[in-house]
Amino acid sequence: MALHRDVLILTHLALWAQLGVLTRIFFSKFFVLGCSGQWGPCLTGGTYYGSLPPNLLGSLIMGALVSSSVVGLSTPKEVTLLPASHPWQKNIPLHIGLRTGYCGSLTTFGTWQVELMTEAISLNQWVNAIMAYIVGLAASLMAYIVGCHIALGIDRYLLPEREDVLAQEAAFLAEEVAAERGRRPPRISPSQAEELEVDLDLPRISSGPYPADPALADGTPKAVLGAEEGAPGPQPRPWARWRGNRTHAATALALAALTAGWAVGAGLEREHTWIRTAFFSVLLGVPGCWLRWFLAQQLNYRQSSRCPWYPTGTLAANMLGTATSFAMAATQARAGLGYWGALLTSAVQTGFCGALTTVSTLVAEIVKFSAVYPDQFHAYTYTLHSLVGGALLGIAVYGGAYWSQ
Repeated sequence: MALHRDVLILTHLALWAQLGVLTRIFFSKFFVLGCSGQWGPCLTGGTYYGSLPPNLLGSLIMGALVSSSVVGLSTPKEVTLLPASHPWQKNIPLHIGLRTGYCGSLTTFGTWQVELMTEAISLNQWVNAIMAYIVGLAASLMAYIVGCHIALGIDRYLLPEREDVLAQEAAFLAEEVAAERGRRPPRISPSQAEELEVDLDLPRISSGPYPADPALADGTPKAVLGAEEGAPGPQPRPWARWRGNRTHAATALALAALTAGWAVGAGLEREHTWIRTAFFSVLLGVPGCWLRWFLAQQLNYRQSSRCPWYPTGTLAANMLGTATSFAMAATQARAGLGYWGALLTSAVQTGFCGALTTVSTLVAEIVKFSAVYPDQFHAYTYTLHSLVGGALLGIAVYGGAYWSQ
């Protein structure tokens, strides 16, 4: 069962990672079209950098796709902006594909670091880099929060549940804060517990444990369901499994078709180098996304008894991808790479490193950690580790190569 689930998750991750990388490439390209005389905007210089628009878009979508366990609704929903009865609510591979695959690959921590630190080192633009760090983080945090508000607004005003969002948020936050202080475990539904166990990219205040409360099964108390202790919960409708299988089959077919298309395009495109690089980048984004998901599964909220709250996997993915991206930038700065050398280093940097690193998950974790401030300084600790770690890698890897020339 676990193997079958992991295969489905990897399939969804692969498809949505490709679409995320493709969106990032063309979204970044759109905002500089005017700089070459074409129709479109021309945003350059100052605190603007090429990965800012995709980082904002990905953080916004990440916020809109949050589960009820993240925004504090007591009604268990894996996707807040969908009705509780929607068949996609139980499709965990699809949720991971959208959040970890698409949003995580659309946003990029490594490229953000490279864009700022290479200019700081080579052009002595240190103050500008610091300001761009502040603007980039603040803008991504704002985009994520706006996305969460969109999801909550849809849940409050457009869905048939018409929930009292403020009251549920206050009650849920009280549960989590009490759990963090060691008073009692948080009360969540079985479906929320399963989602948190499977999707370790979902932000949380602590590592748990998050035991499932049977009284919250499907958002309905047992007394109302008429179920006895130990009795099986409500069974899915006969066509629910078929709908899920149909979604997975469509994902697999789309992945096969698109992968073949990117491969053919990478082989045949010769007129526009940047398009050929984009094809290779999309293909290389898949292993980067898979590695990020694997690191999150193995390391997030599990490693240290002193810091059980720490998303070690996300930090490791961001640092590994950032170091590799700086290495590619240092290689590109040298002469004599040739056509294929320049193309492949750029594709690794944009595709593999771009999908391995993420801003959307970073800001989601920061927002979640800030809920327990000033009891805990987790949000500031994690932010400083991420930003300072990325900057130090830039100085060590790219700066070392640049200053040794």
